[in-house]
Amino acid sequence: MLVQAIGGGGGRLGTVTGNAQLGVSSSVGNSDGGAIRVVSNAGASLTSTGIDSAALVIQSIGGGGGTVNSIGGNATLGGSASGSLKAGAITLNGPFTALTQGVNSPGVVMQSIGGGGGLAADVDGDQINFGTVSTGNTSASDVTAISQRWTISTEKLNSPGLILQSIGGGGGVAYTSKSSVSLGGDVVGQTSSGSISLTSKSNSRIQTTGVSSPAVIAQTIGGGGGYVGGDGSGNSAAVELGGSGQMIGNSGSIDLYFSSASNLVTTGVQSQGVIAQSIGGGGGVTYQSGATMRHGRLGG
Repeated sequence: MLVQAIGGGGGRLGTVTGNAQLGVSSSVGNSDGGAIRVVSNAGASLTSTGIDSAALVIQSIGGGGGTVNSIGGNATLGGSASGSLKAGAITLNGPFTALTQGVNSPGVVMQSIGGGGGLAADVDGDQINFGTVSTGNTSASDVTAISQRWTISTEKLNSPGLILQSIGGGGGVAYTSKSSVSLGGDVVGQTSSGSISLTSKSNSRIQTTGVSSPAVIAQTIGGGGGYVGGDGSGNSAAVELGGSGQMIGNSGSIDLYFSSASNLVTTGVQSQGVIAQSIGGGGGVTYQSGATMRHGRLGG
């Protein structure tokens, strides 16, 4: 299931033999993504059996982007713009079951991204770029997940259970073993991210069994960045987490609550129970190796 509110162009692309871009070039004016609220009832079930197939993706993106997979060339999520780029708030509420059985297949992904970006997997080109070239402020809003009696289960490589991201300067989630990755836009202005809130009530369970598959990733990043998945065996020319330009980055708060009856289970290597990051100046987490690596924004 894919739910998107994107200002600045984008959406979903799959199976492209050449290069792929989601986002409008030379946009003038504000490019804002709207707020999204998803409510599930008892008995709701989402199952994915293929590769590159999350069970549930919810995205509000200002500045262009979305989701791409099976790309033969390079992938770019984000365009160029003058004006504010704001992403809306995201809320997920209610009990449900989410199951994935393929590689590069997270259980649930929730992203509020101002400045362009999203989710990319299975890119065969030399470069993955997330973020918009912009003159103007970029901001992301709050991301909130509340549930009791939910079950999230993933089985294969690069398949985290639950990803919560509020990223102000562009970025998101990328899976690769060879492409260079740049998560974060080139921004002249102020970048800010919202708060992350997760409330896991009674009889909830998040379980992963694959390599590089944390149970929960919670990131609020003001200056761009996110999460780059891989098993550690790949190598690329460069991995950069954080934007560039003349920006001031501010991040929000993180509030994680797990009741005594909640369970987080991981069995693969490089699969933490919880990764929680509040980063003002850009950065994140990468399992992909690079000849050169940078965490944090370039410039100031």
